[in-house]
Amino acid sequence: MSDICFPVLTDDDTFPKDSALQSWANQQLNGSKIIGRALDVAKNHQAELQRVGYTDVTVKHFVWPMNRWPKDPKYKELGMWNCENFSAGVSGFSMALFTRVLGWTPEQLEVFLVDVRKEMKDTRIHAYFPM
Repeated sequence: MSDICFPVLTDDDTFPKDSALQSWANQQLNGSKIIGRALDVAKNHQAELQRVGYTDVTVKHFVWPMNRWPKDPKYKELGMWNCENFSAGVSGFSMALFTRVLGWTPEQLEVFLVDVRKEMKDTRIHAYFPM
């Protein structure tokens, strides 16, 4: 897997290290940690449930492709819908962290998100959200 922090992963070398999408993901994570609401907290859920006494905790991992790059028809369709939803909503779910926490202007964010959306739609990048 790649060294991308949140929430984007890849299992091959198709994700450029200097990509806008990687930068967006890392900045979202950093902003969330600054305000004490880390977006990667789910990685600790199993241990936390066990710590408070739950036993037989099962974790199931799923992937949501970022776009229609997979060959499997099920994941290709899932990726198509994921890309559409992400592209349409990324401005809305980025605005607060980028402007209120990281100090960006709304205009700076919108210009940055042009490249994020472009990479999101690039089927040469085999990225996914871990679920």
